[in-house]
Amino acid sequence: MIGILLAGAVGYKQLPVSALPEVDYPTIQVVTFYPGASPEVMASSVTAPLERQFGQVPGLQQMTSTSSDGSSVIVLQFNLNLNIDVAEQEVQQSINAAGTFLPVKGRVARAMLDLAAAFGNDVGGGRIVIRQKLSQSDVAAMAGIARENVSRILNEWMRLKLVTRLAGYYCIENASKLERELKI
Repeated sequence: MIGILLAGAVGYKQLPVSALPEVDYPTIQVVTFYPGASPEVMASSVTAPLERQFGQVPGLQQMTSTSSDGSSVIVLQFNLNLNIDVAEQEVQQSINAAGTFLPVKGRVARAMLDLAAAFGNDVGGGRIVIRQKLSQSDVAAMAGIARENVSRILNEWMRLKLVTRLAGYYCIENASKLERELKI
């Protein structure tokens, strides 16, 4: 009996004790790019609208962000009992909801990619033909911005061969490059 008590006391003394045990919280990192933007522009035009949306995500415990030249990083830390897959879906919904507050070029890219998803034929090599005649006004309405801005952006993308247009039909020439215009 004394041997068992002595072994228990020795074993108890050898147990590791940690004042702050290591815990891995569910964490999601959102990285955004807006080439040419200053840290101030990144903070006000990209990071702040996203933070407002992320602040409404249930289970969010902590949010930190850093904005620099042309990019920002937002780190979202969630409660331990929250499933990371659920958190990821909520974050994606928040990004989509913030789209109307993000810079114009990203909104046009989102509209074009949404149109491609709804009405597009993938013809291979990253090319997607949108099977519905669209005017620049249609794209502007979907993006929620002025037609002049859409016209300027689409003309730039046509010059860069990201998008082509023939007889009212748009073709996304390189979907992955257009997705980079979205930058989120």
